[in-house]
Amino acid sequence: MSAFDARPLLLCISLSGFAVVSYLAWPSRWNIVAHTQLAFSIVAYVIPILLLDGLSNVSGAALDLYAQVIVLGFVACTLGVAIGGWVGRLGDWSRVLDRISFATFSGLGNMSKRTQIIVVLSILGMVASFTVMGFIPALAADPYAAKFFRGEYAVRYGPVAPLYRLATSAISLLFPLVAMYAWKYRSAKWYMILVGSLGVMLLSLQREPALSGILLFAGILVATRGRGMWIYFLGILGVYFVGSALYYVLSLWGVDSFAHGSYASTSFLAEIAAGSPDVADQINFFTKWLDRPEYTHGLTFVGGLIPGNFKWNPSVWSLSVINPGVDVSAISSGGLRLPAPIWGFVSFGWPGVVAVSFGYGFFTGVLAGFARRLIPSTNLAQATVLTVIYVSLSDVIPVFFRLSYLSILQVLVAVILVYWHTSGIRSIEGGSREGLRQDDLRAFPSIR
Repeated sequence: MSAFDARPLLLCISLSGFAVVSYLAWPSRWNIVAHTQLAFSIVAYVIPILLLDGLSNVSGAALDLYAQVIVLGFVACTLGVAIGGWVGRLGDWSRVLDRISFATFSGLGNMSKRTQIIVVLSILGMVASFTVMGFIPALAADPYAAKFFRGEYAVRYGPVAPLYRLATSAISLLFPLVAMYAWKYRSAKWYMILVGSLGVMLLSLQREPALSGILLFAGILVATRGRGMWIYFLGILGVYFVGSALYYVLSLWGVDSFAHGSYASTSFLAEIAAGSPDVADQINFFTKWLDRPEYTHGLTFVGGLIPGNFKWNPSVWSLSVINPGVDVSAISSGGLRLPAPIWGFVSFGWPGVVAVSFGYGFFTGVLAGFARRLIPSTNLAQATVLTVIYVSLSDVIPVFFRLSYLSILQVLVAVILVYWHTSGIRSIEGGSREGLRQDDLRAFPSIR
């Protein structure tokens, strides 16, 4: 009788734990980001590891090291979240709301106009980009290469790269607000903006940003009502199931351009796992890196701040590790999703595993501690705006080990959204409401 192998279970718990670790600092129905990550974990970790026995073909030595790095990192991360969450709960953060003008002005009443301007300009920027490039990724002969602008598509993408990236970053971040305004106003204008935003993102094959914003707003809506969270979670899980197997389903429907070798498995669960190949990618990366170990000494922490195929960009570097000697500009991939302990290990060895994982947990805990004090609100608009800010900061501060200029762009968009005071709108402090339209008042009942 063979001994029980605990490594798959420990890996599943640890990898899933990294995704939802903010629950430790913010155990609430309002932690919508963690709810979505829990659904993602079922698709990316539980199904491949526990249901499909995805670790059976991994060599013992590689699996041992992989498990040790991930489990040790999760322990350090958990400690970091506990401390960070305590720090985030300290002090009186009501001044933060006043500082961004939610309590008195118009930061909320005027937010719809700001959102409308930014998103409409972004949609027009995407349309202009498609026109200049001469192709739309979803309709291209090779959608995978077109999505990541590889091969022949790279040259045509170059002239519009800044506009394209800025537009997609803004739309991705503001999608929850667009969905909220469409829900509150129920006007043709906002429906058109919502459909336009969703359309350009789907045409660019950025399926996750296109849908995650709607899911995020739906979660906030459910949280404000205080009921239906389990139904919401099952809905998220269903979306992830369908989303992970989307390209496979399209290939079955006869869309030849989406036929792909990775979708040749024997069960629907396997197709779902193939759409979120995080575990397989991480093990493959680890195995290839061990063949030719090269410590980055933290250069990948900031390499993503330089646009293009910079050597130390985390996405570029991870692809070069698993494809030695191959020009990454010819690889149809946006890089690998590697957790904090792996980035720590390949940067500084075992000390890096502990330090990077602890830092990730600490900053996650601090932000979650702030969020649990600020986000819960009966005002749907205020909760949505603050959640958008929380998401933008969460994509930068805790992931200091793989910073991206795209995430920095989203933070800048959030800053512009909050601090951009359009002329003609005056403070409503003391009862003045001049400049606020009637639909603004309907959307923001707390300032009535």
